[in-house]
Amino acid sequence: MHSVISAANRLDQDIGDFMESSDPERSSGSPPDGRSSGLTSRRFFLFWVAMLLGSVLVTLVVTELFIRTFVRFPLPVEIGAEVLSLRDNQTAFEADPELIWRLRKNVRFAEDHFVFPGIVSNSQRLRSAVEIPATKASNELRILFIGDSVTFGWGVPHEETYTELTGRALQERFPDMSVTIINAGVPAYGILQGLRYLEAEGFDYQPDLVVVGSFGFTDSLPWQGISDFERFQRWDAEQPSQQLHWSYTARLISRSLFGREYPPSTTPNRPRLTLVEFRDVLERVREATRQRGAQLLILIPPHMNNLNGRVTPGTLGPQQQVLAEFGKNLHLDMIDEPALVDGAGLLFEMTNEYESSKLMRDLVHPTEIFHAAFAMEVDSAIAPWVELQLSFGRFASKAD
Repeated sequence: MHSVISAANRLDQDIGDFMESSDPERSSGSPPDGRSSGLTSRRFFLFWVAMLLGSVLVTLVVTELFIRTFVRFPLPVEIGAEVLSLRDNQTAFEADPELIWRLRKNVRFAEDHFVFPGIVSNSQRLRSAVEIPATKASNELRILFIGDSVTFGWGVPHEETYTELTGRALQERFPDMSVTIINAGVPAYGILQGLRYLEAEGFDYQPDLVVVGSFGFTDSLPWQGISDFERFQRWDAEQPSQQLHWSYTARLISRSLFGREYPPSTTPNRPRLTLVEFRDVLERVREATRQRGAQLLILIPPHMNNLNGRVTPGTLGPQQQVLAEFGKNLHLDMIDEPALVDGAGLLFEMTNEYESSKLMRDLVHPTEIFHAAFAMEVDSAIAPWVELQLSFGRFASKAD
């Protein structure tokens, strides 16, 4: 008890000393020039400024946490509305200030889910069971796949997507190096979103090879008659500065200040990108990869249109033709063969052995059977380039 009373007395004395030192009129022995009085006044002022700034900081943190917990930014489009429930849609996707929408972090569905069997995303919003380290190893080959729902693997377990199977095949072929697959496919993405993803964070993974996996179909569809270029202009105008994209509070304030309603389009059937615009963005992807020192491979995704008479059976649709013409002029370093894999031609060939219903789930989404065959074709296209790199001493194991 005596120690408690002593502690209380010392606390009273300390408070009294502080108040006396803070009040010039109560302090004794102050020098005539008033310097001690000015010093203690400044300390008192700085104390309350620090308290005020601390209160503001705490308020901002609490507000940010509250908005993150209870506010959901609405998606501008309902993805897969014909097969996905609204709840599943909101579980898998979220609005994004840079890309309009993207996968949520760490999403898992039941293994028997019709669209999202099992793993949907990791903490990096990639369809992967593992995290991709920030630092690339000296003997590591990194392949970044960008694309829409075909590259994502709509309706297919992640371990059976052509991206994962390609990585597995390359790893078996070249066991002395480490093969890392980065599946950045997102359902309903157009190629402009793919380019923006590359520039925003895709190149941060230091890919040696970028694969344009499955664009074209979504780019050909109308989205309220607005081009993707104009839509991104409108979207960007509602967002805070890029440095504040992380802040839900800044995004909510910016949206409330700059969001607006636009009149309906006078061309409701205009595609997201015309064929000319589609090819122009492909050129921008090629230039971006060249500047980063990465190689580029083009894949032509399969469509039921290649089989059902919407185009002449065995031939390509308009966007597929753009991809084919573009890819014919690409090469992986000094490899003579075009940096191109024709998934539409593969689909047509496989109908000699399988019914189309065994190869395609619907108009654009292939089954596991096609994913496996497609992976073999992609592996065969990449392998000669890897062998060339190994001859130059790249991707060699540390033991070598």
